[in-house]
Amino acid sequence: MMSVSVVICHHKGDLILDTIATIPQGVEIIVVTSEQGRTFPGCLTYHTSLNNPAHKRNIGAYWAKGEFIAFLDDDVELCVGCLERMVEVLRRDLGAGIVYATTFLDDDDDTIDSAGGFMTKTGFIYEPNVISSTGLDASPVFAGKSAVCMVRAKHFPAPDNAGIVSFDEDFCIYGEESDLSWRLWIKGYSSLQAWQARAFHHTNKDKGYYIKRNIHFHGCKNYLMMLIKNVDAAHWYLPVVNAFIWNVTAFLFLFRNPRVSLWIWEGMWWVLRNFKAIWRKRALRRMNNAPLFRDPPCVYYVNRLREYLTHQLHHGGAR
Repeated sequence: MMSVSVVICHHKGDLILDTIATIPQGVEIIVVTSEQGRTFPGCLTYHTSLNNPAHKRNIGAYWAKGEFIAFLDDDVELCVGCLERMVEVLRRDLGAGIVYATTFLDDDDDTIDSAGGFMTKTGFIYEPNVISSTGLDASPVFAGKSAVCMVRAKHFPAPDNAGIVSFDEDFCIYGEESDLSWRLWIKGYSSLQAWQARAFHHTNKDKGYYIKRNIHFHGCKNYLMMLIKNVDAAHWYLPVVNAFIWNVTAFLFLFRNPRVSLWIWEGMWWVLRNFKAIWRKRALRRMNNAPLFRDPPCVYYVNRLREYLTHQLHHGGAR
């Protein structure tokens, strides 16, 4: 059929069984799990005590034998033909380095979970969450969501000397796929959103790392780290603007939930303490390419800030 290896990042829980059931026959399935001693029928299983999705994906990629490697979260269900369409895109467009499936929330094919995102002049990623009306089966995006994505195996597992490829394990959660896409753009490969490759993305509450501290700490840390690693001279202002917005947000949280302010500032402090190490990861550029920009209307930023600030009130105290 296809020369594809599927790598599933799993912490614990049984939603993964639904994921496995939707993978076509003849595809190599590799599960990297934190559940010590657990195995999955028909799958190669590797165990790690480190609950870090980027780390788990890199382990799976190391053992993959396929020409293409699909990375799946353990809470997705593939629609019929999803992997086949992603392979078609990569085989047809040799300049594509990564392709993302279009994902929908739960079993509602009208509510988009991810349809690709674009870099903004604030250094944040904007996801319009609309299906392309161009009639093309794939279109360039800055990055998508790693819940369902596919790369060429030749880009993995080991990064080249500039650290351009493979998932950066310092990210842990949030933005590791955006960083990967940007590194591939720098290397001369594009990131594509495959409109007809579709999947449903459920919510696995057993992943273990989506506690509130991690959300705010890694969210701030990873945006700044990604920008410092990858931005070119023409867009030097992106990490500056991004850091300013994070500072303003942390200040506003002092009146809502001071612990969130602390976690955001902890993320910024982590970046400062590790600045030299982050800077050493900067890629040697083969091309002076800028990220794909698409800025939303100002009301989008206002609504996002309001949602971010009020989210804590809806969900009680922080952990």
